[in-house]
Amino acid sequence: MYSVILCLKCLICGLSVSLYAVQLVKLLEQREANHIEFCRIKNVLDEILNMYKNSELSEILKLLMDPTWVATGLKIDFETLVSECEGASYRIGEMISLDGESDQKISSSSVIPSDFFEDMESSWKGRVKRRHIEEEFTDVQRAADALSLAVTEDFLPIIFRIKATTAPLGGPKGEILYAREHEAVWFKGKRFAPSVWAGTPGEEQIKRLKPASDSRGRKVGEEWFTTMNVEDALTRYHEAGAKAKVKVLELLRGLSSELQSKINILVFASMLLVIAKALFAHVSEGRRRKWVFPILAGCNRLKDVKQLNGAYGMKITGPNGGGKSSLLRSICAAALLGICGFMVPAHSALIPQFDSIMLHMKSYDSPADGKSSFQ
Repeated sequence: MYSVILCLKCLICGLSVSLYAVQLVKLLEQREANHIEFCRIKNVLDEILNMYKNSELSEILKLLMDPTWVATGLKIDFETLVSECEGASYRIGEMISLDGESDQKISSSSVIPSDFFEDMESSWKGRVKRRHIEEEFTDVQRAADALSLAVTEDFLPIIFRIKATTAPLGGPKGEILYAREHEAVWFKGKRFAPSVWAGTPGEEQIKRLKPASDSRGRKVGEEWFTTMNVEDALTRYHEAGAKAKVKVLELLRGLSSELQSKINILVFASMLLVIAKALFAHVSEGRRRKWVFPILAGCNRLKDVKQLNGAYGMKITGPNGGGKSSLLRSICAAALLGICGFMVPAHSALIPQFDSIMLHMKSYDSPADGKSSFQ
């Protein structure tokens, strides 16, 4: 029965590629393909090129051109396929940041929670190569450094003051936190203002604090505070990040526009690769299970088939759960695999060249659960 499962897997795989091809066409036409889609496209193209560079696999690649033509309806010659795959792969690789490139690390600071920078920069860093956004990248880094400096100057002295204060329960509290909902870094504390102002360290920074507010100007809470210096630095950082994000989006959309003219090549290459992988999976599993390639013979009447009312057939009998349905399904699967040129699950096989295969039975049985159609 594994042969049936393998056929279904190949069918599902082909359907998935067909659906992906439709999705890919839509994404490229609407210029909405992201860096992940481009990496997937490049992987497909590179696998085709790797087959081409191998002398043995190259011959297989040529043999799969016609089946791919039948599956896609696209007629593309071998040289054009290779040339277009090379060009598209190079263009994507020249633009998209690939795995293993480590020149776009997320900003970091010893005084600012790391998840703040992660949330702000992960949406655009690592999408395209840094050389295409060097100016924007530098602006964001400078803005991040300025924000870190502002937080250090305005919040850190207050934190040091609180830590240096020894008091029983109910003493001053304060910390620098990332307000995720507001995309901001603020000071959160209570009971930190001195009862008597004596010019001690941290008092000047406490005087600069003001209640933090959201984008609509509403006060966030009684314990959240910021300063003008920190707010200005936050604004500059967000503006730099927004500019970088727009630049990355423009580059990705530009690449989508370039690849629109190569949609047929991309669809053809995807289907060809699916067929190649399906064949490889079939042969690998067949060799592991010691399957064989059948001998295809003419459709001759076998000696042990008796004539029944003018027709030729074979009658199979047996108790419920004896395996009649499973045997018929296995025979049909083996015949279908054999006439398609695949290996069959048998020690040896002689298969007539059928012009049609018909199988009709109830599908209520479940051999894996030990249930027949009548149980």
